[in-house]
Amino acid sequence: GLFSRAATAANWTHKGFVKEHVRFVAVAGPNGKRILSLDSGIYVGDAGADVWPSAYYGQNAMPTRAIAVDPSDPDYWIVGTKQPFDGNEHTRIIVMTQDGTNFVTSYDGNGLGFVEAIEYDPFDANSVVAGVRSWSPGAVGVLHSTDRGNSWTEVAGTADWTTVDITFDPTTPGRAIQLSEDNQWSFSLDGGANW
Repeated sequence: GLFSRAATAANWTHKGFVKEHVRFVAVAGPNGKRILSLDSGIYVGDAGADVWPSAYYGQNAMPTRAIAVDPSDPDYWIVGTKQPFDGNEHTRIIVMTQDGTNFVTSYDGNGLGFVEAIEYDPFDANSVVAGVRSWSPGAVGVLHSTDRGNSWTEVAGTADWTTVDITFDPTTPGRAIQLSEDNQWSFSLDGGANW
């Protein structure tokens, strides 16, 4: 089920049921869209309103596991997914704009795994990192973008990492932290370019 609670309310209010797993939620700005990541794409709704399928849902989409909202632009969202294509599975990162009515693929990696985490650098609005839970031997575990997520670089030295979470230290410029499925931790001191 989906529940909501106003900041001043004591209790949660039931909003409805969904037939799929909710994988991640995000809020785009103080009074912006509520964004839900589901097994078949992205749902979007205004504050206090019901959520509805975005353009990236159903036949246009596949399971999504991560969402990041650009802190300087609440209408710019990055979504992590995995899609079957030509008989192979592709790790994909999608950039969504116009309140979820427009989307483009900014990364397509053959057979890597799910994008499990996407984070913006709090000290550099153009720097974004994404963590991949990879299943293919030798596949990359961390991706890095220096242009707000419009293009991505596979980070050398992260092969076979099964990233489940990734974040930036809000107190130390350039410091990022990555967690793998086997409880191994890695650190970056240059905003995610090297680990």
